[in-house]
This record gives sequence, C-alpha cells and structure tokens, in this order.
Amino acid sequence: ANLYLDKISYAIKDEYRFIKRIKYILNSEHTNPNGLLLCGNLETMHYKYEITKIFLEKHQSYTESYRNIIDKNNPMVQFTRNLIGSVPINEYILKEKFQSSGIYDGEYKNWYPWVEQDVSMDAPSNNNLQPNTSNAV
Repeated sequence: ANLYLDKISYAIKDEYRFIKRIKYILNSEHTNPNGLLLCGNLETMHYKYEITKIFLEKHQSYTESYRNIIDKNNPMVQFTRNLIGSVPINEYILKEKFQSSGIYDGEYKNWYPWVEQDVSMDAPSNNNLQPNTSNAV
C-alpha cells in the first residue's frame, strides 16, 4: 500500500512541477515558445492541452488593450496553432476536453478557425471511446 501511495504522490508532484514549469515560461517577460519544448513530450495530448489552456488563461488575464495587440501572428499563438493542428481536435472526446481550455471563446475562434465548436451536438462514436494506446497524437 505504501508503494502505491508513493507512486501516486510522485505522479502528483511531477504533474505539479510540469504545470509550474509551463506557467513560469509563459509568465516570463520574453515569452518564447521554444522554452516550452523543454518542459515535456510534445507527443502527449495532455502536454498540448495544458500548454494551450494555460496560455489562453494567461491571455484572458491581460488588460484589454494588451489583449487587442496579440493576434494570430504572435509567436505563442502560432505555437499553440501548431499544437492544436497536430491533434484530431474535431473528434468528440478531444473536442470536449479542449472545450474547457476556452479555445472556442471570443477571438480564439479567429486564431483556431478550423476547430469545430459545438460539442453538445456531437455524439461520441465507438471509435472515440476506445483509449488511445499509441504515443503519437
């Protein structure tokens, strides 16, 4: 039982460090997406989701005048566009997960125009309910 609890504790601490590193890089004055490449494996869906979610949360916290000058040519917007472009975002389960990131709100629709919005209209297919066992996403 202690070994199992140790594994859970390690996983939680590792997740905390992972998210803390992403936030640190995104909070630096010189937001350079290249630093995010060192935080984790770009092949994992969770990593792509967390980067996108944290970036959009940070963007929402900016003043309106600063938010208005960030457009789709911003390096971080381009980086997240590439991340999102590399996943089958219009599949029901992924669409549902990314919905909580705010990707479908406001000006983000202009940043990620290929992303279909309405999750509630979709029904999960049997294929989407199967866990993805491959590392490449």
